[in-house]
Amino acid sequence: MGTDTLLFEKFGMDVPANKVLFTEGEAGDKMYIIKEGKVKITKRIKGKDHLLAILGKGEFFGEMAIVNRIKRTASAVTMTESRLLEFDRTGFVQMIEKNAEIALSVIDRLCRRLFSAVEKLK
Repeated sequence: MGTDTLLFEKFGMDVPANKVLFTEGEAGDKMYIIKEGKVKITKRIKGKDHLLAILGKGEFFGEMAIVNRIKRTASAVTMTESRLLEFDRTGFVQMIEKNAEIALSVIDRLCRRLFSAVEKLK
């Protein structure tokens, strides 16, 4: 059995299209990696949902809530049938301790978000 199969057996989930994974403002205790499918990330501003991103295979989301232990800053909904890996904080920490590439990917993504936020303030 390959690493991907073992990971999916332990952390995987098959999710139908249009499934709400989490909602902005709720407590966040899980993060996700997309194995297959598409997920849209939206944020409610002045009563209207704004599309922040459409994510696909290999991308991850939900990490801010478990890294910073804050409430969800956006909502996530599957756009298609999807295969996801779901990690709680402990599983996430174990995963990045064992895989430097994943740790660097998370750091890179957080840095990009910070840079983007700073650019928007200019």
